[in-house]
Amino acid sequence: MDFDNQRQKELMQIIDNLILQRTLPAKERIKTLGLLEVTAAANIGFILQELLKTECDHDVLINIANSLVKYGNEECVMQLVDIVLGNREIDGEDDPIKEEPEKFLKVRCALIKVLGWLKDEKAVIPLMYMLYEFGEHYKIRLNAAEALGRIGDTYAVNPLINLVVDEKESSVYVKESAAKALGMLGDVRAVKPLVEMLGS
Repeated sequence: MDFDNQRQKELMQIIDNLILQRTLPAKERIKTLGLLEVTAAANIGFILQELLKTECDHDVLINIANSLVKYGNEECVMQLVDIVLGNREIDGEDDPIKEEPEKFLKVRCALIKVLGWLKDEKAVIPLMYMLYEFGEHYKIRLNAAEALGRIGDTYAVNPLINLVVDEKESSVYVKESAAKALGMLGDVRAVKPLVEMLGS
């Protein structure tokens, strides 16, 4: 067996062991992940991405996502989007996040923030979808707005402006976050609507 196959086998064994540890308290599992960041530093991104496929514990999910930011792992962007939207299939069942999105609100907001910190443009369209999902919790929507500002893609400017000036938008918090995102983007197209918003 060549080194690559052997290393792959070892990594999958580590991942299987971590999955078996899901009966342990989150603190212990997070501690184990912290040790792996030292002992398996070269492969930690791969390990964390594999765990994201099925992980449902709030604290562990947030810890994994924050570690991926630390390592600048942009390969996980669409995985994080799928978790926020509840699009995973776990052991042939729908994602618990899809079944109970309110229960996972804190996790979903944290993962949206991670998408902003990763600054990957692949997240722009999904974040705009979250922003304009009017039936969604306002905290999801305002975090999506701010993540768009952090990413810095000017493609988001017009949708954010439209939200700021939309009189039908009922959440002042979402409007404020959209305005904040426009400030982060620093695009001149936002100056007039922001001035008008402040004047009203």
